[in-house]
Amino acid sequence: HSSAEHHLVTGFFILSLIFILSFVVFYVSAGTAIPSFVVAIFFGLVSRHILGPIIQAEGLLSSIVGLGATLILFSGGLETPWQNFKRLLARILSLSFIGLGLTAMLFSLAVFEIGKLVGVHVPVTVAVLLGAVLASTDPASIIRILKQFRFNNRDTRDVIVSESAVTDVTGTLLTVVFLTLLAAGVEFSGVLNGYSQLFTSQTLTFIVKQIAYGVIFGVIGYAMLETLVRFKKNHEQEFEVDSAFFLFVPVIIFTLALLFGGSGYLAAFIAGLLFVLSERLHLTEKFFNQTIEGFLKPAIFLLLGALVDPKQLLAYAPLGLLAAFVFMFIIRPLTVLVSLAPFSLQGKNQFDWRELIFISFVRETGAIQIGRASC
Repeated sequence: HSSAEHHLVTGFFILSLIFILSFVVFYVSAGTAIPSFVVAIFFGLVSRHILGPIIQAEGLLSSIVGLGATLILFSGGLETPWQNFKRLLARILSLSFIGLGLTAMLFSLAVFEIGKLVGVHVPVTVAVLLGAVLASTDPASIIRILKQFRFNNRDTRDVIVSESAVTDVTGTLLTVVFLTLLAAGVEFSGVLNGYSQLFTSQTLTFIVKQIAYGVIFGVIGYAMLETLVRFKKNHEQEFEVDSAFFLFVPVIIFTLALLFGGSGYLAAFIAGLLFVLSERLHLTEKFFNQTIEGFLKPAIFLLLGALVDPKQLLAYAPLGLLAAFVFMFIIRPLTVLVSLAPFSLQGKNQFDWRELIFISFVRETGAIQIGRASC
């Protein structure tokens, strides 16, 4: 702080720390059964005091999390074949809307009641927000983990990947709705009363607007990417600046969707979902994947770990462990069964009970929503 350029020194040091921690996280977790994002959260927790300037700067934290979430969701769309998505649309939407809503409400009720059981007061608003934040799956780690496996039924993988991307959007949307209601001074008399606020005309209008503009700008982003592919037909050689345009598309449609009151995350996912990567963009795809896997995903989990106060973690450990157990072994399997049972009892390409169990337990939850809510 004695330096005339101490802000620059601090910023560069923290940025370099994120780079090196991302590097260390990969090699520490490589060859082990521990997912890299778990190691990243631990390193973030240990480094929380050094990463403090980012955590305390809400605008900077929001920008990093927002950029990471946008590009990760765009990547999730690219990973999901459009033809398979269309064929499995009913199952995906059932998981992403009925399943997510049921998961959020049941988890909020569970946290509220478990808090009474262990003697920890959990305000209704906190219980409701926890349900919204933690109900969704998250493509940040799911996609990478599933790449390591081969599936006899490809539909199982596609449903999990699609759910992780779509529920990241719907989960973020649910979180934003509750935060908007609380900011407007709406009080929740109980958990069920909080969720009943989702069905007011004002809230439904807000949700429809978010989805509509998200889809519109997602289609616009897809059209921009297709324009790039057509342009490349006249330029056989791939250039470095192609990567700049490729990154520009999800970021600009996210921005425009927000300006019009839509969901920028949905726009990014839709653009990636509709677009099919061309061989003419091989180097661009490689650069994009390196950016996502090498920096943005580790950065999000490092910052997530830095948000955790070890003292508070220990204080709420009994509540957290019990809630996690109920979530994993009761709520999640129940909501998967309710959401997918109608598609498993009749029709083609049914899921058997082993696939339903697999879908129930392969998930990682709410990292992006936690970051957004913390901002």
